[in-house]
Amino acid sequence: MLDINKKIEIIGSQEQIFNADGYAAVVGFTGKINGWFVLNMGTEVEWKVAERVNRESYENKDDPFIGYSVQELANIICGNGVTRVNNTERNLKMRITPPGLFRCAATSMLVYNQDVYQGIMKTELGDVYISVIFEY
Repeated sequence: MLDINKKIEIIGSQEQIFNADGYAAVVGFTGKINGWFVLNMGTEVEWKVAERVNRESYENKDDPFIGYSVQELANIICGNGVTRVNNTERNLKMRITPPGLFRCAATSMLVYNQDVYQGIMKTELGDVYISVIFEY
């Protein structure tokens, strides 16, 4: 599918600013730790990922299935992460919420009273941006 083992770069965000372009999929997680997982890619990368994942060719970059693909990918990644946490720390009892999908163009959001951790997954299709936001 999509090889992300090439390079993952974790960036700690002191400014608590989240940047997005194209589709941004948001999946919440709840339990003894609450927060959000955000997956974002540029429009070109989203298009390539959707074509690879769905094994279809999309003529229109505004096709809703591109956004749905990003949303489902975020749901899978966050779900796998929460499962790993629960397997290690059973007392946290974490669950994920249904994903939400936003479409934006060069948007920045300032997140108050939360810790924001950002990472970039370097893939053969392009850069994929992840953010994990912990509520406190």
